Amino acid sequence: MDFEAPPAVLRALKARLDHGVLGYTRPDYELKQSILKYFQEEHGLELEANSLVWLPGLVVALNVVAKMAAAKNEALTSPCVHLPSAGLTVVAHGSRRA
Repeated sequence: MDFEAPPAVLRALKARLDHGVLGYTRPDYELKQSILKYFQEEHGLELEANSLVWLPGLVVALNVVAKMAAAKNEALTSPCVHLPSAGLTVVAHGSRRA
């Protein structure tokens, strides 16, 4: 970046580094509430917190969505949209429930 980060951002980063755990974390109550508020205010949707699905990354999310969209034994493919996927091919096995 060509400018100094805001003090609040620097404090948050320092606190995270001091914590020592830099991997994926579980969403806390405040995050869930802010997401629910966003969907209500921006889209008029009243969602329950348990309707939010947390996934560790984009590739996993694309895989889950492709499996949901594919019929039994149907293959879905897409061009590379995010490395390291180098393209996505998913075959849905078994049956699904809506």
